[in-house]
Amino acid sequence: MKTNDGLTRGRGMEETQRLRWLLAMPACAEVSEVMQELTGKHFHTSEQHKEMTEARREQDRKDTENVLAFFKDYDPFQESNELRNIANGVTAPASANPHLLYEVGMNIVQKTEGSNAFDFSFRKKDQVQSLGAKLTISDEKVPIDPQLLFQKLLVIANNSD
Repeated sequence: MKTNDGLTRGRGMEETQRLRWLLAMPACAEVSEVMQELTGKHFHTSEQHKEMTEARREQDRKDTENVLAFFKDYDPFQESNELRNIANGVTAPASANPHLLYEVGMNIVQKTEGSNAFDFSFRKKDQVQSLGAKLTISDEKVPIDPQLLFQKLLVIANNSD
């Protein structure tokens, strides 16, 4: 079964041949077991999956503890009607609507129907507002484009000593 192309080895195999092979397996297994006992040699396989090693299980346990500790500090399941980022706890402004993505998209599609593609313009007010679209700095709304901010930080990092 563990060879290339499985049972067929690249050739076609009839249903009767597969049944004969399958029905012969218990007898073959019994012969194999008796031969191992007779010769004192035993067939063993190594661990087939790296997920089953002791080191991997220990790392998985530690990772689980880290996730649980994070959720103790930042409980994403608090009862609230506010939209909140579970990674950093930032609460979205009232204008944020990523949870309405489908409805917003359908409204845009309806507006485009029957109009020339070259004449249609997408308005910001009709688009989805993300959680990080606006940050409040001393009661002043400042639009921030995360992609543009990241690009500017990369330029600064590359040009600095």
